[in-house]
Amino acid sequence: MAERSVLLVDDDPGFRKMFRGLLAPQGLEPICCANGEEGLSLFDRRRPLLSFVDVLLPGMSGLDLLREIKHRGQGSSVVMVSSHQDTGTIVQAMRLGASDFLIKPISEEALCGILDRHGPPAHASPRHPLPPPAPGAGGMVGDSPFLRQLSVLIDQVADTEATILLQGESGVGKGMAARAIHERSQRRDCPFVKVNCAALPAELLEAELFGYERGAFTGAVRGKPGRFELAHRGTLFLDEVGELPLPLQAKLLHVLQDTTFSRLGGNAEIRVDVRIIAASNRNLELAVQGGLLRPDLYFRLNVVNLIIPPLRERREEIPDLAHFFHAKFCRQYNRQQSALGPETLQAFAAYQWPGNIRELENAIKRLVLLGAESALAPIRAARLEECPAAAADERPTSLKDVSRRAARQAERQLILEALRQTRWNRREAARRLGISYKSLLHKISTHEFASSS
Repeated sequence: MAERSVLLVDDDPGFRKMFRGLLAPQGLEPICCANGEEGLSLFDRRRPLLSFVDVLLPGMSGLDLLREIKHRGQGSSVVMVSSHQDTGTIVQAMRLGASDFLIKPISEEALCGILDRHGPPAHASPRHPLPPPAPGAGGMVGDSPFLRQLSVLIDQVADTEATILLQGESGVGKGMAARAIHERSQRRDCPFVKVNCAALPAELLEAELFGYERGAFTGAVRGKPGRFELAHRGTLFLDEVGELPLPLQAKLLHVLQDTTFSRLGGNAEIRVDVRIIAASNRNLELAVQGGLLRPDLYFRLNVVNLIIPPLRERREEIPDLAHFFHAKFCRQYNRQQSALGPETLQAFAAYQWPGNIRELENAIKRLVLLGAESALAPIRAARLEECPAAAADERPTSLKDVSRRAARQAERQLILEALRQTRWNRREAARRLGISYKSLLHKISTHEFASSS
């Protein structure tokens, strides 16, 4: 059925396989091909409501295919995919009418988010099996002293209109806390809209926040509301707010002060009623001192400051989180649920979790999909690096092995130290290491660090 079909045009067979595996269990029909000409033919025959198109294709380019699809109309959304974050290509794609732009490697979470925003309606069959119910608003799990204290603070500020700043390392649960604040406020029945300020270049982020009018740029065939308008009477969550470029900081400050703005290419003033929650994994005071963040914006955001400590300082929460994620992924992937063994829980309790709750969630997902040995391997490796004597039975057998292992361990430690020093700000860590952002993402994946938000 066309209303349940999703087209992927990509010459990477591994990505097509992953795409099929993700969509089919969710009641969607994936249609895949490897080149633009075949993709256009499939689009004409099937008329999917959503298409994913790689920028670099053999024969017809992805941008040419996007242009042809948008020329045919029919209200189909097109998401462009690329292995390279080239700002010029991204801007060109958005001007041609792309609904979104994804950079590989693409996580399952990112794909599901795209399906939620642009995909076929979910009433025919659910896309996401519901996770088991979690205690506490916003999905916060556990009953640790910190969570009890945080719950009290959230209750104190939720029904106020105060702007709230959440600070902490990547993956500690700032997004969960923001949603809990929204769900306990009088705005709970209105939209909760999230914007990742680090995910888009400045040219697109401004349009994403404030929207644009028809004709604002080439390809803007109709006006589009921004996230501020979509969050009217609700809550706007600005994640990684410390990554905002300075010109956008000035415009954001104006909106916070006057509650009015204009779309790109428009003159009409739009007034919104929005409650702002901001979050950052950076030390924003240092960002102000370094000229990266306007002090007036910082003081405007920092009315109520909630600091969320890393998971290694909240180890009593690990068993509850592990059981919660285990039950969630067993249901999601239709796997038989068995109790987590004491050895697994002991390994989890002893590990430092540099990627915090998100790293734990990823470890549990690997455990459910691949088994305990695969899930615990990175954790055991990290423990062995901390205690080299424990690895005596795994000594290398040649000088080449010694050199390779030493280089790998040195690289891993250097990357980990850079990530810790930058509070898991990957762009800043890449700058300090003297490598590209894409190279750092690849190395994080290779060394099996947790991804950050």
